Amino acid sequence: MVTWNNKLQSRGRKPVAIIIGADGSVAEFRTSGVMGQYAVHEVDHEKCGKWSNSTYRITLGEGVRFYTWTPDFDTGKSFAGCETWSDVYAEVFQSVGLPLDRGSLMACLRAMKPGLAERLDQSEAILASLRNNDDDDVEIVTVNFGNPTNRQISDGYWTRDEIEFNGVSLRKTCDYWQSATIETVQVVEPEGGRVLSIDRQRGHHGGYVSIKVALPPKEEQ
Repeated sequence: MVTWNNKLQSRGRKPVAIIIGADGSVAEFRTSGVMGQYAVHEVDHEKCGKWSNSTYRITLGEGVRFYTWTPDFDTGKSFAGCETWSDVYAEVFQSVGLPLDRGSLMACLRAMKPGLAERLDQSEAILASLRNNDDDDVEIVTVNFGNPTNRQISDGYWTRDEIEFNGVSLRKTCDYWQSATIETVQVVEPEGGRVLSIDRQRGHHGGYVSIKVALPPKEEQ
């Protein structure tokens, strides 16, 4: 028996749920239930405009599992910490265990969350471009910066062309770092690095920017 509430969260984040069948297949959760797999009963409803929500009691069939998540508070992304489909599979697996069909999970999420699928596909393509073979280890470095002082802002903190962090140097071609995309940021050092993702978070004096950079495998000495 599972109890689940679908109330919209702050910043417009909508809870999402999927059902994993006894055979490992994955499907989007339906409030109508699916005969032979799970039954759903609405036990409470709050009428409050866009914040209206329902609480459901879900009776799962033998071997059937329920998985839910809410997009990340800062980025609004589903599975914000994941860069590949394998990362997503591992995160869901930690909660539901086996059996869990990878292909079915990917197909379900592609249909439910096309933005997530596009992000993961793009990330995997970048990582694959850096590997010479499947065994190559690609390092991912996160460059975080933001929350400048008034003096830093007046000195052009958000408009400067380059930033450097722990040996990673990035250059932008857009006007402001807050509007940067992976198409407008290039890795200067180390040579061959690629930008995987760029996220912005709210905060003082323009908030924060977080850039993930994939570094090519180190050559063996």
